[in-house]
Amino acid sequence: MRLLAADIGCLRLIFASANSLAPAVRVASASSLTLGGAFSIIGHPDLPDYRDITAMLDYGYIGFFLLLGIIMVGGGYAISWLIRPKRKPSSAQTMAYECGEVPIGEATHQFNIRFYLFALIFVVFDVEVLFLVPWALVFRELGWFAYAEMIVFILILLIGWLYAWKRGALEWM
Repeated sequence: MRLLAADIGCLRLIFASANSLAPAVRVASASSLTLGGAFSIIGHPDLPDYRDITAMLDYGYIGFFLLLGIIMVGGGYAISWLIRPKRKPSSAQTMAYECGEVPIGEATHQFNIRFYLFALIFVVFDVEVLFLVPWALVFRELGWFAYAEMIVFILILLIGWLYAWKRGALEWM
């Protein structure tokens, strides 16, 4: 796909005066426009559509920056791989670090699921506050329908909280 700058300038001149296209006004070298697209502009089958050219140039910019990004990331990985120290780590370097203490037991110790449930319930109610504060600030402008929606929202969360409380998810060990 090659496109000469003179051809684009000539095409802009032609398309600026689309009503007065004469057979004498043509691109100097129509063979330099090898775009492979549809060549149909206002009765001139040998000239490409200007919108096709600009769309192809836009995709060219996207492709260029995508390729540039891939090269930059790959180059960073390649450079770090080339300049890294090439030695085997000692047993002290591969040991798990636990606040300066020598680790006791296996590193794959399973934690009680209650810790995760407690954290998840905290996140749910924390997000509820994120919804309640902006709603409370504009409550008078929203009307009764928004009030009813918020009551339903709070009831759903209250039912979930009661279920978690009944199942013992809120009991600390």
